[in-house]
Amino acid sequence: MTRLRAWIRSFFGFSRTETNAFLILLPLMVVLIFSEPAYRYWFVRQPHEFTKEKKELDSLIATWKWEEKDSAVDEIHERRLFSFDPNITSKEELAELGFSNALSNRIINYRTKGGKFLVKKDLMKIYGMDSVLYKRLFSFIDLPDKIEKEKSP
Repeated sequence: MTRLRAWIRSFFGFSRTETNAFLILLPLMVVLIFSEPAYRYWFVRQPHEFTKEKKELDSLIATWKWEEKDSAVDEIHERRLFSFDPNITSKEELAELGFSNALSNRIINYRTKGGKFLVKKDLMKIYGMDSVLYKRLFSFIDLPDKIEKEKSP
């Protein structure tokens, strides 16, 4: 052991107390490094028994009241689609098309402040506009797809 201490002191240039601390900390570090894989090998590989939890979840599912139909999905399919111009459409008509109350208010406020929808894509600039709703209503919007630029001679 004294030969090991002497070699460590000469190789690293440690003092006597530093050498003693090194000899104590080195095995501790080795144990820490190899303890995590050993823990994973012994405890994580063990099969888990979930019968108690499964019984509890099954009883919760049995007490669950299932709805016959999804009202949100049916509400979307029952909407009546018609051609509209977002520059003049009323709040009630926007709601009938599937716009939420908040989104209808934003469109109306945008128009009252002087905003105009020039092309269909301008509708997507409204905060909260849903892209799925926009794609569904795209063919019903009475606005051009693009603004045609006039060519100067």
